[in-house]
Amino acid sequence: MKVLADFHHDSLWWSLHLVLVRRFGWELYRPIGMDWYDQGYYRLYGHLRMPDPYRWIAELYLSRSLYNYDPATGTAIGVEARKGCVDYPVFHVKTLAEAKDTDWDFIFCTVRENEPYFKRFRDEYAPRAKLVRVSGNQYDEIDAEAYPNAMISAISTFRMCRSPNKVLYHQEFDLDLFKYEPPRHTHNIYAFMNDLGEDYREGEATAVWYQHEHDLPEFTFRSYGGRCEYGRIYPKRALVAKMLQASFIWHLKWIDGYGHILFNAACLGRPVLTHSACYKDKIGEPLLVPGETCLWMDDPDFYSNLRRAARMDRLRRMSEAMRRRFLEVVDFTRDAENIFRFLQRCR
Repeated sequence: MKVLADFHHDSLWWSLHLVLVRRFGWELYRPIGMDWYDQGYYRLYGHLRMPDPYRWIAELYLSRSLYNYDPATGTAIGVEARKGCVDYPVFHVKTLAEAKDTDWDFIFCTVRENEPYFKRFRDEYAPRAKLVRVSGNQYDEIDAEAYPNAMISAISTFRMCRSPNKVLYHQEFDLDLFKYEPPRHTHNIYAFMNDLGEDYREGEATAVWYQHEHDLPEFTFRSYGGRCEYGRIYPKRALVAKMLQASFIWHLKWIDGYGHILFNAACLGRPVLTHSACYKDKIGEPLLVPGETCLWMDDPDFYSNLRRAARMDRLRRMSEAMRRRFLEVVDFTRDAENIFRFLQRCR
């Protein structure tokens, strides 16, 4: 089976690769080259600070984030690999001309703005291909008429979606890489969020982070991610190692749909510090048991609860409880089986 998919973000692409390529043995491709944009078959959300917002973001995904393109093999190395992320697979890519001559089985759209453009490509050059909408975002609008098939990792979007064929699933990550280790430190509070969530709730997350850092001087606070104090981390195994150094994962992200960092933390057995409302009625909610796998920041006793949890005996119990909860909630093999049945039903 041949699948064409647009590119939204690294973790989502990796999850598709793990299921479609590693588990099913299918072929997964993404577009390369500005012909996709220039001829009207590819459009993403615009970067509004740029003079030509839509073209700028299209060029980022179609050209600047891909390099060392080998037309003989149809492969390209991505920015993550250039920065040292050996854990991500090499991208298999198609120019627009190549894609027009390919017999596609499925076309996956992962970004709402690209829905009409990928559908146009399907209608004109791949009428046999089945359109699938993939989403892990909260309240993502899906054109159910254009995309009768939907793979969804956010409960609100799953409930809203009117596509007749849909599946709710967890986005897979590599369990050979994300391996549990008991905590070694008791007072490390690490965050792994771009901008510390600066864009959410008018900067509330950033303000809370600095307030906690001020009020809890006995703890070591470190933030990792784009435009964070300690920057982004490559390769992926370095991210895993840094998360394992944490005692607690600080994660205040109001608009998380799926929430890769939340699930990564649970898999690694690291308790999460978050707000009780952040994951209410979300796919990650079953992971969070206050006092056992997480602590609520909005609890008036949060500081005293955190200081009690930072004793090694208590932290180890929370760590083990978080790991057990992940194993109870997440079964990527079962998810893959559900996805396979879903794909068989696609029309």
